Amino acid sequence: MDVTCVDKRITEILRQLEETNGTYALAAERRKDLRWKLDEISCPGQEITISGSDCDDLCEYFALQAQQDIAVRRALYCQGLRDCVGLLKHIGVL
Repeated sequence: MDVTCVDKRITEILRQLEETNGTYALAAERRKDLRWKLDEISCPGQEITISGSDCDDLCEYFALQAQQDIAVRRALYCQGLRDCVGLLKHIGVL
């Protein structure tokens, strides 16, 4: 299996996850809303200042990222398991 095939497979799994997992989809939308805060705070060449509100937004952003990462790992693991079982059935081991 080449890298392009793996990339396509992962992209498809992520698309399905966004369509079928409401928590994942909501976290993705909220992260998009918060993303501009990161861009403002980390503007190159400028002094970085973070207000209490910015800090709360950043904490929420990273908490949502962690939540999404857990869902992605679970989805990839489950798909890998299904693929493995399918392959073992296909070659007659199961």
